[in-house]
Amino acid sequence: MNIVLAYDGSEGARRALELLGGLVRAGDRVTAVGVAEGIPLFGYAGTLPSPEQEQERDSRLAEAEESLTAQGIAVSLEPRVGDPATAILDVAEREEAGLIVLGTRGLGIAERWLIGSVGNSGVEITSAGLEGSLLDGLAFTELRIAWDGGV
Repeated sequence: MNIVLAYDGSEGARRALELLGGLVRAGDRVTAVGVAEGIPLFGYAGTLPSPEQEQERDSRLAEAEESLTAQGIAVSLEPRVGDPATAILDVAEREEAGLIVLGTRGLGIAERWLIGSVGNSGVEITSAGLEGSLLDGLAFTELRIAWDGGV
């Protein structure tokens, strides 16, 4: 199975990184995605991150690589720029990922609505892409669950 890990170095991402070790099986491929979000610029389609934001993203990806390698898990790194949810889902689609692993910040409903959530964005986007006939006849060959005790 191809697995995508969304990693930003946050506490939730670190928990997801730890849980990933229990999910990986022989033959799985892991890709860690890090995103330098940047700020929107007038007249520029998208965002432009600062060199510091790109350096922070790269150091976080190196942190994920070091942790996974120490667990005996090979990982490829995917540094991206732009909207995190879009970047993560682009990589997942390209890699034909069977699993996306990401952490959450533990925000309440109101906080997620006010400031947004990459996890919610991913669920909404992928749910929209799996409606209708794509779900008809869908058969799972494997189910992997990791739980950190949170709600």
